[in-house]
Amino acid sequence: MGFLSSVGLNGLTSRTKKVVQLSLLAVALQHVNAKAVLWETQADRLQMVSGALLDGTPVLTPAHRAGFSLRILADISFLPKPNPKVGAKSEKVPASPVHAIPSLEAGAHFKFGHLGLGAKIYGGYLPALPQAVTQLKAKVSQSAYGGFLQGSYLIAAPWEAFGAVGAHWTKAVAKGPIASKDKDDVFDVKTQISMIGGGVTHTSWGVYASYMAALRKSRSKFVIVEDNTDLTLDDNMSDAKIPFASQVSVGWVPAHSPYSVSLSFLFVPSRLYMPRLSVSYAFIEADLQTGEASSAESSPATKPSASKSAQTKPTSGNPNSAVAAEDERSNDMPTAAKVSEPADSAPTPTKIRTKKEKSK
Repeated sequence: MGFLSSVGLNGLTSRTKKVVQLSLLAVALQHVNAKAVLWETQADRLQMVSGALLDGTPVLTPAHRAGFSLRILADISFLPKPNPKVGAKSEKVPASPVHAIPSLEAGAHFKFGHLGLGAKIYGGYLPALPQAVTQLKAKVSQSAYGGFLQGSYLIAAPWEAFGAVGAHWTKAVAKGPIASKDKDDVFDVKTQISMIGGGVTHTSWGVYASYMAALRKSRSKFVIVEDNTDLTLDDNMSDAKIPFASQVSVGWVPAHSPYSVSLSFLFVPSRLYMPRLSVSYAFIEADLQTGEASSAESSPATKPSASKSAQTKPTSGNPNSAVAAEDERSNDMPTAAKVSEPADSAPTPTKIRTKKEKSK
């Protein structure tokens, strides 16, 4: 009450003084409460942004070609540095300069005239990497999986439009000295993302552009061992001006190459802006409609022909077998060669056979 007693209240009745003192006390408490609310809001926002940095949102690409494929891929995010201020204190945020989850993707796409339909699923895991790689004292491990249903339509050759809907799930755990000095804190976040988008591709060049919108829900848990604090937060992007994430991409997906690459920009208004790079390689590709695979078998030119096998067969002393072999060789000759032969050369084998029979 020292602050209240220092306020000059001389000349007022005792009852009026009590009213004024209580009013000043309420103002002081409101000021302290406002600071507490601000600190809590900043802490929640920092926890939300930290979780969003680990989303690993996939990139929307057109189907590589009709058929089945197995690919290895990585969507590399170049992470921004979030504001670590919480009140007058700067908190440590477990964020490395880049983030990527190596993944394996299986996809199938079918063509029905101008229409294309397909689907793909993927899954990946990021093990806890050493500090020299992540530049973090805390070790971060993460798993992710999801899939897309896709469709395409050839508008006017070679331009093709495509669209997709999908879902993405991820779980990340950061364990180590995050807020505590010598204790292992734990930051655990589980995220579910629903996606829809579309784009256009030039089928001859393999270049494309796409846009994807994503609704995101996550639950993060931050355990600070030193303070014996457990902060659990549900995030549905309610603080953002527009409550969904957007991602625009441009890339190159050639039809006759196993490689693909794309550049993307992911942004959540008033929260997060992040450039990304995606690379993939198809180690298995097969056309399900024709049965052809990317690892093609030896061409027919390398196979021995029937004529060569006929030439190597013994004649077993039979004159007729020698004539049959000669006939097969003549059948294997080019048409132009056979036409250029004289007309009286054809009966020659018959005359030779007749002489041999007379000598017997």
